[in-house]
Amino acid sequence: ISIFTVTIRYLANNEPIADEVIRQYTKDDPKDTILSPAAVVGGDSFLYPDRASVTIDPANLETAETVVEVHYVAADATYTVRHMVRNLTGETYSEIETETLQGVKGAYVVPEPKTYASYDFERTDGGVLDAATGTVIDVYYTRKSFVLNYDSNGGSYIPPQMGVYGETVDVFTEGEPVLSCG
Repeated sequence: ISIFTVTIRYLANNEPIADEVIRQYTKDDPKDTILSPAAVVGGDSFLYPDRASVTIDPANLETAETVVEVHYVAADATYTVRHMVRNLTGETYSEIETETLQGVKGAYVVPEPKTYASYDFERTDGGVLDAATGTVIDVYYTRKSFVLNYDSNGGSYIPPQMGVYGETVDVFTEGEPVLSCG
């Protein structure tokens, strides 16, 4: 069995700016994607990777030692990240918020999901910054679910109701709503 070693170097002005990543593979190993560190401080500004990740396909490795370089450069593009939540119908999405970030033209970026009290991260679609401005990349979230328990203070039992954030949930007793939450 042949072992192939891949070293990924992260450089700014041909100087190392992050620890190397060293991985070993055999031809039978699956493809591997290694994410580049997002942005680093270089002097008095941020530097961005010329590629957001490096994908290694061990089946295509030809030499025992391979070196891949990721170069960090000054931003030359801005892009918009839209954070989108699935609507109550589950069919479409609505915008939670947007943010404008910087990157490098031609780089593939995958935005970091945010943490929200009412939403869970679903997925993100990365994208190539193909222009100096105008690229929009979406990050998708689903609504968190909740259970509403009702304490009837010794009265008739009212079963718990399930719902999702933003949904109206009616609590019923003997067929009539007594409380509406949402």
